Amino acid sequence: MTHSPKGTDAPGLTNAYTSAPLADATIHARTDSYFNRTREIVSHFGDAQVTYAFFIRRPVISAPG
Repeated sequence: MTHSPKGTDAPGLTNAYTSAPLADATIHARTDSYFNRTREIVSHFGDAQVTYAFFIRRPVISAPG
């Protein structure tokens, strides 16, 4: 059993890891269209260093870390 940062048992974490890559159909079914489109673009053009900007509408609670 894996422990959370607070020291309590976190049973879901032990099931979160996989020893084999997931099939494309599984990934596609579990992710949104933005992730899948980004994946297609990176597959086509390759990796690149990028800078991101986040625009958050108010009211918001933010905890950047």
